[in-house]
Amino acid sequence: MCESEKFVREKRIMTLPDPLTLVGDRAPAYCVGQSFGGVYPAGAYSPEAKTILFLPVPPPGATAEERDAFFRDFNRPFSRMMVPHELIPGHYVQLKYAARDPHRVRAPFTTAVYAERWGNFCERPALHQRRGVARPRPATRRQPPET
Repeated sequence: MCESEKFVREKRIMTLPDPLTLVGDRAPAYCVGQSFGGVYPAGAYSPEAKTILFLPVPPPGATAEERDAFFRDFNRPFSRMMVPHELIPGHYVQLKYAARDPHRVRAPFTTAVYAERWGNFCERPALHQRRGVARPRPATRRQPPET
């Protein structure tokens, strides 16, 4: 997480909310064995409280083969893709700003479509920037529209 925060600040991709209140913990029993984590924000009524990132782990009774399969799915490249989506600059930042919305009725009600599009939007630039790949503009954007 620190690597992602440093990257976003150095590249000046966006202004991060301060203070960052993200903490990691093992996924609870009902999530064990699933190869995804989850971000659980503090919410609108306590926006500066801790946001929890649940990290997935294999089931306690998993065989060596099942553990290998789990970690083959949830590996470093996968994690590097998920951090921009779930954490920084993704859902964590999005929900942190949403919780600070001055409209107390609007703050707790976010839309899932908007949330996931933001996460997907954050993945691509972060991954391309991290790899040092400049994305070419689509041909439809290179020339001004005809009048």
